[in-house]
Amino acid sequence: MEDEEVGGWNGAVQLVALLRARGIQPEYVLDEGLTVSEGIVPIVRRPVAMIGIAEKGLRSLELSVEVSGGHSSMPPRETAIGILSTAIARLERHQMPLRLGGPALQTMARLAGEMPPAMRLIVANRRLFGPLLTRMLARAPSGAATVRTTTAPTIFQAGVKENVLASRARAVVQLSAPARRHLRQPDRPTSRRTVSDPRVRVVETGAFRSDPSPVSDTVSLGFQTIERAIVQVYPGVAVAPRLVLVASDSRHYAQQGCPCYRFSPLWMRPEDLSRIHGVNERIGVDHYARAVQFYTQLIRASA
Repeated sequence: MEDEEVGGWNGAVQLVALLRARGIQPEYVLDEGLTVSEGIVPIVRRPVAMIGIAEKGLRSLELSVEVSGGHSSMPPRETAIGILSTAIARLERHQMPLRLGGPALQTMARLAGEMPPAMRLIVANRRLFGPLLTRMLARAPSGAATVRTTTAPTIFQAGVKENVLASRARAVVQLSAPARRHLRQPDRPTSRRTVSDPRVRVVETGAFRSDPSPVSDTVSLGFQTIERAIVQVYPGVAVAPRLVLVASDSRHYAQQGCPCYRFSPLWMRPEDLSRIHGVNERIGVDHYARAVQFYTQLIRASA
């Protein structure tokens, strides 16, 4: 039944349906998600335990170009590969606008007390310094993803032989929200269309898709219970809400109105980030024991 990585249709979806059929409404839902991080959150010296209170959406769009092929010795002025490459380059150049609000703003407000005085001043006066704060967050990819809808080209396919012009070029772009119109609507800062070529066909693709989730409350019983368990097992850490950048199974429960939180009781350092779903992914023995303690404490407190 475990199919979280491919949508949860045979796992979480069926469990949600079963709970609904039995008339059970969870007080809160805790799914995997963010961790206790040391040396990862800029400016904050203490380790920070991040609890995900919402997650971004996910859509995949296919961009394709079809033209007449031919021999590479007689190329036209524009090829399928060149046309599609130009469209992808425009997408990367004209990103979606930045906006500081929601969970990103809650994260900054909660961690302000852990920051140097200058940053505390900026966060406390965010109406005045909001644009500066937003630009500061956008410097790193992880921060930028919390203040804008992202567009990420993930697949590019074209050509079958080195001396044959490709008659078709195809690319897949993944967006963190249903933002298909961005590819065709005028780009506000430049008054140009993001993909300004009618030869580029845009269709939605992929079996895995999700909408942005509702934002769960930070003053609820669920959030406070999780926070207390974290502090008891990891004394000395700061706790803050945050936006989760990927999709989890909790989105199926959120559709039923359940407060959903996303936290994994794992200790992460900067060198651990490249190991996620990668080579030598691992958990320290002592941190594994702490994870067991966390869940034990959480179950006791919830009961």
